[in-house]
Amino acid sequence: MTRPPRSAYVALLLALVGSLLASDRAEAIPAFARKYALGCNACHTFYPQLNRFGRDFRDNGFRMPDEVEPLLEKPSAPTPPGGTPAATLASHGRANPAPEQEASSAFWSFVPEQIPFSIQAKIHDLINPRGDVTNDVQFDELQLQSGGTFTPRVSYYLHHHLAEEGEPGDLYTGWVRFNNLGGSRWFNVTVGQLELPLTFSPEIERLSSFEYLVYDRELGANRFNLNRPQLGIQVFGQSERGTKLWAGVVNGTGLAQSEVTDSFDSNSFKDLYARLGQEIGEHFVGGYVYAGRARGAIAGRRFNDTFVRIGGDGFFNLQRVIVYGTALYARDTDPLGTGADRSFVGGFFEGDVYLSDRAVILLRFDGVRQKRPAILAAVEGTEGSSTEFQEAAESGVFRVNTVAFTPGMQYLVRPNVKVGFEYQVRQARRDDRAIAQLHFSF
Repeated sequence: MTRPPRSAYVALLLALVGSLLASDRAEAIPAFARKYALGCNACHTFYPQLNRFGRDFRDNGFRMPDEVEPLLEKPSAPTPPGGTPAATLASHGRANPAPEQEASSAFWSFVPEQIPFSIQAKIHDLINPRGDVTNDVQFDELQLQSGGTFTPRVSYYLHHHLAEEGEPGDLYTGWVRFNNLGGSRWFNVTVGQLELPLTFSPEIERLSSFEYLVYDRELGANRFNLNRPQLGIQVFGQSERGTKLWAGVVNGTGLAQSEVTDSFDSNSFKDLYARLGQEIGEHFVGGYVYAGRARGAIAGRRFNDTFVRIGGDGFFNLQRVIVYGTALYARDTDPLGTGADRSFVGGFFEGDVYLSDRAVILLRFDGVRQKRPAILAAVEGTEGSSTEFQEAAESGVFRVNTVAFTPGMQYLVRPNVKVGFEYQVRQARRDDRAIAQLHFSF
């Protein structure tokens, strides 16, 4: 049995002790907590999962309601002589300038005095009972997050993996949003690299350390999945009664360059998506559709695939118990270049039981059912295909059905320090694994 070096455990212990000595002022989302002087439970059920207030804050472009209202179509409030309205200035942490300072301050007003950013570190012990290395202590991720408003009408967000599993990381999301254009709640435009507007974030707001299996499933040689952020333009609108609508046009490949075309789009068609959701008190229900095209090659055979993903989901906050889940249907018309289609149905259901404001038990069931494998065994004998066939086998595209059950527990040692343990039992028991986690946020 191969054991991790003792120094790794020493470092883990020292980090945990250091976190216990951290200041009580640290919060679960330092970037926004510092700016608005809020506790972590103002926006979160349990960090990083959002509650109703947190979802509205995010969907408003990281602005409080009193920052949104002045921008909506209504008679303008009179401006005090010689200055900007005090409420707007206060929202950016500035005092009302003297008349002679107006020209200078107006020039610099686009740059906030304090750019809200935070650093997150994730240390995991990946436990694989049937692996060659049963305990693998790893510095899973070091993340830089920054978000806020340049002006009341311009918001931004950056989520960058500085390091990931011992390697230099990549940009995950980064966007700029233009808020309440035309004085309307229904016209907010986001440009950049963004997560798809699923109720359950594939990464940023996901409570569990394990990914949602249905979001990660791919069909054939088309590498599209819902986990991957996309590069494009998104329009968002909402009503005062909590109805929310998203629609977007994206390239379908994120920031990955196509090996076939040497471009960031695999074809001239732009993928389209839309989502409709409704807030009902602390609860949320919604549905979404994504339609796209992809082209490429597998085992010397070219494919030109059109595909669709259709899903629905719900989130129900019952105080000490929160239940939520999603159901998804996926279909690709020609992901193998044979003219044969492939499809799957799947989803997950999770229940979180809150023992206290600091402790939560997670119970999640994932399932994906696929009628036919996502690759044909016949391609093994195709000339020049052995390497591609082996890579396909190792990446799991042979999977047909996958079922997993994931129990776990997380505990906030401090508002900015979380420890936890999760064990995932899979249909193929050789794939069982666990994660012991230590997460910091500063």
